[in-house]
Amino acid sequence: MFADMIYYSLDTLNNQNYRGAALGFINYFHGINPTAFCYLTNMGSYGAENSVNEVYHSWFSDGSSLWDRVGTSAYGPAPGFMPGGVNPTYALDFCCPAGCGSYNSLCNTALVTPPLGQPIQKSYRDWNTSWPQNSWTITEPGIYTQASYLRLISGFLSSSSQIQIKSVIQGFYDPANNRMNKKDTVKAYLRNITSPYSLPTLQNL
Repeated sequence: MFADMIYYSLDTLNNQNYRGAALGFINYFHGINPTAFCYLTNMGSYGAENSVNEVYHSWFSDGSSLWDRVGTSAYGPAPGFMPGGVNPTYALDFCCPAGCGSYNSLCNTALVTPPLGQPIQKSYRDWNTSWPQNSWTITEPGIYTQASYLRLISGFLSSSSQIQIKSVIQGFYDPANNRMNKKDTVKAYLRNITSPYSLPTLQNL
């Protein structure tokens, strides 16, 4: 909605406010939220420290030796899938606690807390167990969430083939080398689709 206000020039005097509000949603999806999850699957290789490990999906199903949970199965789900998200109305299937036959043991509420018993924005669990826990009400991806996220983030991407990255890395002063010691590492990912791939300037601070 905020991005659309800018796109359709509906209230141009407040464009900066709308942009900030839209960016707030992106930051939420990327981990600035009460669960600290980056709400995208398997993004550890792309810089996310706490991305989603499982989603309810027939391809990346519970128990799959290849595609189930990141770190447990061989590969985990494909990167970049967005789950449905927090759901404060989550509940076990109506067959619980004693009408699910051989699956009654899965009706233990301790197995689904969270999302049970949590504030609204913490009503989330990183799992993909099917019936009777019905994880699809929280972790199933859908085109409605995926497409909305992609549309939103596309408004913050540049079509330019060049970008300047500035970073200030602070650390203790090293008198022997007459410079500040770096205390962290900065990674620059080059996503060009054509060669040459280059990092024009690399300087020691």
